[in-house]
Amino acid sequence: MVVGLLGFLLAIGWRAEGRAQAERTERRAELAVVVELRQDSIARLEQRLADLRARLDEVAVTSGERELQRLRDRVAELASLSGVSPVEGPGLVVELSDAPGTHRTDPNDADLLIQDADLQAVVNALWRAGAEAVAVDGQRIVSTSSIRNAGAVVRMNYRVLASPYRVEAVGDPGRLADRFASSPIARSFGEWTQTYHLGFSFQTTEQLTLPGFQGSLRFSYAQPTNEKG
Repeated sequence: MVVGLLGFLLAIGWRAEGRAQAERTERRAELAVVVELRQDSIARLEQRLADLRARLDEVAVTSGERELQRLRDRVAELASLSGVSPVEGPGLVVELSDAPGTHRTDPNDADLLIQDADLQAVVNALWRAGAEAVAVDGQRIVSTSSIRNAGAVVRMNYRVLASPYRVEAVGDPGRLADRFASSPIARSFGEWTQTYHLGFSFQTTEQLTLPGFQGSLRFSYAQPTNEKG
C-alpha cells in the first residue's frame, strides 16, 4: 500500500509539472509575438520623431513661428510616446516579489522567484490594457528594451533588477486596473501567490513620473571590410 501510494503521488507530480511546462512554453510564445509587435510600433515612432526633428531644423530657418511651434509640439508628443522624454500622469503600479527566504543562486528555488517571463507578461498586459508609457524599477521601456534572465539576476536596459519589482504604467487608472485585473497573467499570479507564495499586488495612483530613456535607441552593426587578409 505504501509503494502504491508513493507511485500515485509521483504520477500526480509528474503530470502537474508537465502541464506547468506546457503553460510556460505557450506563454513565452505569445509574449514573443506581442513584444515584436510593440517594438515595431515604437521603432516607427522613433523614425517619425527623427524625421520631424530634421524638418524642425529646416522650418526654423524658412518658416514662421506658428508652424515652428506646431512641429515642436509634435516632436514633444512623439518623444513621449517613443520613451525618450519623461512622462507624468495618473496610472497603475504593479509590485512583484520573490517568495520569502529564497535565493536566486539556488536552482531549487526557481519556481519561487519572479522570472523574466513574468515581468514581460506584466509589461505586455499593461500595454494591452492601454498604458501610454511603462517603466520597470525606474527603467523606461522602449523599442530596444529587453527583460532577460542573465545568470542569477534579471536585467533590463543593461541594468540589474532586484526583487521586489515595481512596474509603473501611465494611463487611465480605471481602465488600466480593470483590463489588467482580467488579464491572464494577473489571474495566474492569483494562483501563484497561493501555490508559490510569490508577492503580487497592483493599485491605481493619481501621480506617476516616469523618466525618459537615457541609452541609445540606435543599433550598431558590424560591417564587412573589403580587405583581404
